[in-house]
Amino acid sequence: HQLSPYHNISHDETVEYPPVLITTGDHDDRLPPFHSYKYISQLQHVRGSLDDSPFLLRVYENIGHGKATPMSLSIEQHADELTFYARYLHATLAPDPAER
Repeated sequence: HQLSPYHNISHDETVEYPPVLITTGDHDDRLPPFHSYKYISQLQHVRGSLDDSPFLLRVYENIGHGKATPMSLSIEQHADELTFYARYLHATLAPDPAER
């Protein structure tokens, strides 16, 4: 249980969780997607009433693990992650220096 994120989800009300985005591919053979489903479900169940943070799961269709990912899908993944980070870190885009 020591290394299991699933088993280490805290029930302690004083522990605050940050926003969480879990991504997986529906054809991942190294980390079967059901582990991601199970983890995010447990986070929502245990922490949902304790935290205001979102616990989100993004499943990419027809994708496995790693290098076989098409470039277009890799771009989509990075865009999803950057959007999540920007939203929950309250990031803003810097003005374009050329427009000054």
